[in-house]
Amino acid sequence: MSAELIKGKRCIVVAPSRYLRGRGKASADFIDSFDLVVKTTDMCEMRDPIGELGKRCDVWYGMPGNASGWRVSLDALKAQGVKLMVLQPLLQQYEKAWLEYVNWIEAQTLPTTLQYTFADKSFYESFVKQLNSVPLSGIFAIFDLLQRGAAQVFAYGHDFYRSGYFFDSDFMAKTTLSDWHHLDSQMQAVWKLKQCDTRFDCDENLNYLMNQKYS
Repeated sequence: MSAELIKGKRCIVVAPSRYLRGRGKASADFIDSFDLVVKTTDMCEMRDPIGELGKRCDVWYGMPGNASGWRVSLDALKAQGVKLMVLQPLLQQYEKAWLEYVNWIEAQTLPTTLQYTFADKSFYESFVKQLNSVPLSGIFAIFDLLQRGAAQVFAYGHDFYRSGYFFDSDFMAKTTLSDWHHLDSQMQAVWKLKQCDTRFDCDENLNYLMNQKYS
């Protein structure tokens, strides 16, 4: 299903950065204008009363759980119309947790319209090696969608947590995310992608950040 769903489609990968707050209906309409809306982890469950992050999600990336005890809400995925979940493949550094999360999702009764698959392990491992860290789900989604034949991938709302989380301005102050994910190497990978693949583009905020740092 993943090849049929993604190949040749215009995709937008939405990240929940706080700078998207206040953009209103114009932002929501822009997101929903794409063939496929792609979100990650808990985005379908976020407090977003006027739908500024878009009201639908066609493809979801990530792991269905984390060490804090969170489990992805299948009701939230269903409400946003998720058709495909793309799960991270098994890597040695998180094998125990991976088995727990995957066993959990496999035990669930999924909506008939929802399927799940695993990202290609060799492609994922190569990307991890390139970054020297585990990629953010949204950043991996950008590269994976292109690998799967998307006609266009647009990054929207990505600023590597500089403005905080969509509903939490102090997100980075309360997390060790940057130690685990090496944010600078991921931004540099996105910058290089923008230089070499015309199928990829991003919003003005990320473009400005990358130009300031690398141009």
